[in-house]
Amino acid sequence: MSSQPDLRFFGSESGYRHWQAEQAAYRAELIRKFGVPIGAKVQITLRDFDRPFTGLLELAVTNPQSNPRLRLRGFQFDFTIDEITALHRLDGEDAIPD
Repeated sequence: MSSQPDLRFFGSESGYRHWQAEQAAYRAELIRKFGVPIGAKVQITLRDFDRPFTGLLELAVTNPQSNPRLRLRGFQFDFTIDEITALHRLDGEDAIPD
């Protein structure tokens, strides 16, 4: 029987808090800049797909230096903002018009 080794993280608690603050600022910037409701339950239609997908919209890559990639929780693929052809918040607010 094999066991997984313990993962050891190097750094401090304050470093982790700083990283969390950076992630929150990055998330807020994407919401403001693109109007994409990260963290909300949405229905989206993506280019090259025939059907809409419903799920919780999340950041897939949390690196501010990378191209923002998004993910719907429960689906095994990531996509960019440019691939979204329609997006509706399930609370009734449109984030990106059809």
